[in-house]
Amino acid sequence: MFQDLENKVVIITGAASGIGKSFPENFGKVKAKVVINYRSERHHDEIEEIKKRLLKLAVNQ
Repeated sequence: MFQDLENKVVIITGAASGIGKSFPENFGKVKAKVVINYRSERHHDEIEEIKKRLLKLAVNQ
């Protein structure tokens, strides 16, 4: 779906919830460089989990 995004930078705002939460892993799977943003500290744990999944994807590719 996003094959042409390999090594491109993707910036995702609102990455801790809603639609923004579903995108980081999908972009990571096609080897895009993912920048995630969130506004509230209450989402810190969700963002940490997303970061772990992205790092795991990067190692396995």
